[in-house]
Amino acid sequence: PRCVAAVVLATNFYYNSTFGVLGIVLPDVARDLGVSEASAVWAILLPLLVTAVLQPATGLLADMLGRKRCWMLGYAINIVGTTVAGCSSSLGMLLAGRFVQGLGSALDSPTGIAMILEAFGKEHRAMVLGAYTATNTVGASVGLIAGGVIVQHFGWRMLFLWPIAPVAVMFLVAGWGLPESGGGLALSEAARRFDWAGLLVLAAAVSSELIGVNRASVVGWLSPQVLVPLTASVPLFALLLSLEARRERRGLECVIRPSLFSADTTLALFSSFTRFVAYIGLFTAVPLFLRDYFEMDADHAAALVSIRPFLYGMSCLLAGRLAKSVGEVPIILSGTLLTLVDKVLFIGMVYRAGVRADVLLLETLVVFQGFGNGFAETALKSFMIASTPPELTANMQGILNAVMVIAFMNGIDLAVTFCGDAGGREIGGYFTASLFFFGVFLVALALVLAIAIRTWGRWAEGAGKARGVKTSGAGDGGPVYSPLESLSDVPADPTVEEGVELSEMEGGSAAVGVTACSDAEPD
Repeated sequence: PRCVAAVVLATNFYYNSTFGVLGIVLPDVARDLGVSEASAVWAILLPLLVTAVLQPATGLLADMLGRKRCWMLGYAINIVGTTVAGCSSSLGMLLAGRFVQGLGSALDSPTGIAMILEAFGKEHRAMVLGAYTATNTVGASVGLIAGGVIVQHFGWRMLFLWPIAPVAVMFLVAGWGLPESGGGLALSEAARRFDWAGLLVLAAAVSSELIGVNRASVVGWLSPQVLVPLTASVPLFALLLSLEARRERRGLECVIRPSLFSADTTLALFSSFTRFVAYIGLFTAVPLFLRDYFEMDADHAAALVSIRPFLYGMSCLLAGRLAKSVGEVPIILSGTLLTLVDKVLFIGMVYRAGVRADVLLLETLVVFQGFGNGFAETALKSFMIASTPPELTANMQGILNAVMVIAFMNGIDLAVTFCGDAGGREIGGYFTASLFFFGVFLVALALVLAIAIRTWGRWAEGAGKARGVKTSGAGDGGPVYSPLESLSDVPADPTVEEGVELSEMEGGSAAVGVTACSDAEPD
């Protein structure tokens, strides 16, 4: 298990440690290639769009073919794309490389997490998910420093080229030392059974929604360029749900399997989406606000908020450990309530705009924003993975990753729509943004409260069992639940024939030490 985690997390860290700074050096990229920044920004957006569309499908493919095979294929594709992007002499060549990178990331991201989950076992899932997210966010924090140095001395192309050697080494180690995980179908059989229709409808629905929201910042919400794709996305999503339900009833493979989503996991999915939209919206709006009202340049604004990804990553690790002792639901609730603070503080900052620059208020906002969202995100994902069959782990993780990427892109586009062209010292756009994202957050909070109410009886009953209290059942007595077991796994009627001994659960606990290694950002 430690070898699997070390290889997957280290490879993930190398890529995220440099690409996080790409947005900051975008003007250099545009100037060097002789294009506008509006055109160059597609070097960031294109791979995100590709991963948002493909990750549920690539996760399913990995569950069918084998996760190690798909993970290695993903990184092989990633290395090719990275090389093309690093050698690009035109925008077209850069976008081609980034498109190929998106294909590779769509393959390696859900499969890497699924490989670690299978290696450590479901009881350690919160720690695994926390560690994986931490490698993304801490890697991005490191990249803001190291990436800036690389660009200053070697140019922006080196951001793509320098990770190739260490990732290639990890690729060879993986081929030699990692076991296969899941799958087993031949490629021809997997292709015959794959849900191609579901993939096409999903791609059309997601692309329509993202394009519509993206164009709103340019042409306004009432433009046909916005209304047509947004309107088209609604029947496309409805068609997708109908198609997948029909395929599942017939026993066929599904890109999005409806039976994976109970009422609780559906609430958790929508809560995660809305909370992440609000998080990324403020993540984008705060630097714009500092620019417009405190006349702060991008470097100083980045320095003030640079601690946020680090706090996000560290809170993911802490949430993973706490969820093993108290269960996911209390962590979800506490993390979501913590993020209430940063929404209120941003409203206060906008209200005080132009009065004085309150750095302490800003840093307080950043702390609550990073810590609370990391807490809630890890526990929500663990909560949803808890009820997923082991043979569909990569597919479920691909769905969760795609939802996060879609939320990420929507949050950025909405913030730019409200605040991007505010300029001057008018607070109208920022005040609207602060209230809008606060409203989106309240939806997430309401969904979390619904989860807590629906699962409270099971959680309270499980809390006693986690302290080693036996409950009697219809037979010889109920099980003794280990504190290491997540409470989301406690059945509603916990009467079984064999008790679960603490020693059985502790066998893999020493392996968790490897997780001390890692919106967002998505791989």
